[in-house]
Amino acid sequence: MSERTFAAAKLIESFNPQTSHISIGEAFGLSRSTIYKWEQRKIMLSAWQADKYAIKLGLHPCEVWNDWFANNG
Repeated sequence: MSERTFAAAKLIESFNPQTSHISIGEAFGLSRSTIYKWEQRKIMLSAWQADKYAIKLGLHPCEVWNDWFANNG
């Protein structure tokens, strides 16, 4: 069974569209270039990474990815 992945771009969508990649990166403890890659290269995150970054925003992952609980288990 393959591990489920989640689109990193959904995290970026949690921010105001005017928010800079620098500010978004700071929220996650990442560089501006990493955030740009997430957006442009359609990077997918493991469930562990998705959970980690959602929590940094004060959110449960299901608030970012509405399919978080689908087929888990």
